[in-house]
Amino acid sequence: MQKLEKILEELNRRINEYVDHDYVRGSGDVVKGLSIAKSIIRKHMSGKDTDVPTNDGWIPVEERMPEEKKSVLVQWEKYDRHLNVTLTYLDVMWLDDAEEQVFETTNGVPNGKVIAWRPLPEPYRPERSVRE
Repeated sequence: MQKLEKILEELNRRINEYVDHDYVRGSGDVVKGLSIAKSIIRKHMSGKDTDVPTNDGWIPVEERMPEEKKSVLVQWEKYDRHLNVTLTYLDVMWLDDAEEQVFETTNGVPNGKVIAWRPLPEPYRPERSVRE
C-alpha cells in the first residue's frame, strides 16, 4: 500500500508541474492521463472492482462536468509564482459555458483551474417541534 501512495504522490507532483506550466502545448491531455492513472490506483487501493469514485463525492472535471447554470461546490487551484506554490480554494460556482468549460462565481471567472466539483448539500432546515 505504501508503494501505491508514493506513486500517487509522484503523479500529483507531475500534474502540478504541468498545471503550473500550462503554457506547454497539450498539457491538458497529459494532466487528464495522469488523473486517470490516479483514479485507477485509488480503485485498486480501495479494494473495489467498480468504477465508482472514492473521492467522497468529488467529481474530477476530466471525468464529467456539472449541469450548466447550476450552482455546485468546486475545488480550484491557482499557481502563485511569487510564493512558488499552488494554492487550493473551495468556492460555489456554476458552469457558464460547457463547451469552453468556463466556471463563474459571483466575483466573476476565477484566475485558476477548476479541478473537481460536487453538488451542493441541502440547506439547513431547523427541526420543527410537533405540537399535539
